[in-house]
Amino acid sequence: MSSYKNNLSKHAFFEEINQNLNPLIESFAPKLINLSKEGKIRNTDEENLFEQEWYDFMVWKYTNSLILGVSRLEYSQKFLKTFPRPQQYQRLGIYQQNWNEYHYSYYVVTLVSLLDIALILTNAVFRLGNREIDCKPDVIMKNAWVKQTNVQKNLVLLEKTVQPDKHNRNLHVHRGELQRIHSVLNCKEVADLIDLADLVSSVQRTGEQYVDPKTVDKMYRLANKKLISQMQEQTKKLQSVISLLFDDLLPVYREKSTELHNKWDELTTKIKRS
Repeated sequence: MSSYKNNLSKHAFFEEINQNLNPLIESFAPKLINLSKEGKIRNTDEENLFEQEWYDFMVWKYTNSLILGVSRLEYSQKFLKTFPRPQQYQRLGIYQQNWNEYHYSYYVVTLVSLLDIALILTNAVFRLGNREIDCKPDVIMKNAWVKQTNVQKNLVLLEKTVQPDKHNRNLHVHRGELQRIHSVLNCKEVADLIDLADLVSSVQRTGEQYVDPKTVDKMYRLANKKLISQMQEQTKKLQSVISLLFDDLLPVYREKSTELHNKWDELTTKIKRS
């Protein structure tokens, strides 16, 4: 089984955003410590961020969401590797089939959402001014500024990568229909195996033990191994595409952030001299 590691948090794009945010974090740290000592959960005096601080923060926010999204894809795979305490879960009415469908559905919803986050991130980096709800593929990808860069090409590639799962995501989110695992496996023999395991498991819930439960568990383990392998390959591809997107967002972000910081420095210098 292939493996991968989410290295997006070490990408130069994210590291530069973090570096630019350090002064803001340092200025907030003492105030947060004092609030903690006073036992206050939230500060009633809202801090107004300056334009350059707000820009850096919003770009960081969406970049971090995208990185966490990829990490959650990995979490789903780890959950599918095992079905802990099966007897305890079964007493609660949760069987291996429910466990698989739940975690795979979460995986699909998270996977498709990566495109939405990437579009909102692009909107923030380019300072296009669209509301989050308006950050649709056509709006962002066809923007004149975005089209002048390779960002558009990477967004198109990301859209193609998540497109096969979009229909199943919509069925789950809008109709409450969970996708059957056997329908996504690209190996017919394994798909038939997990379909049979689901059938046997359903029958055994009535109390009839036609097949040894250990045999059913083994069937699920074999099928899940193939499913996880497919998920890992898909996640590796997504991470690669997002890394390319970060590559092309970096120079745009650097230009915009530098411009805003320079503008602020010039303003503060004028104020000091006056």
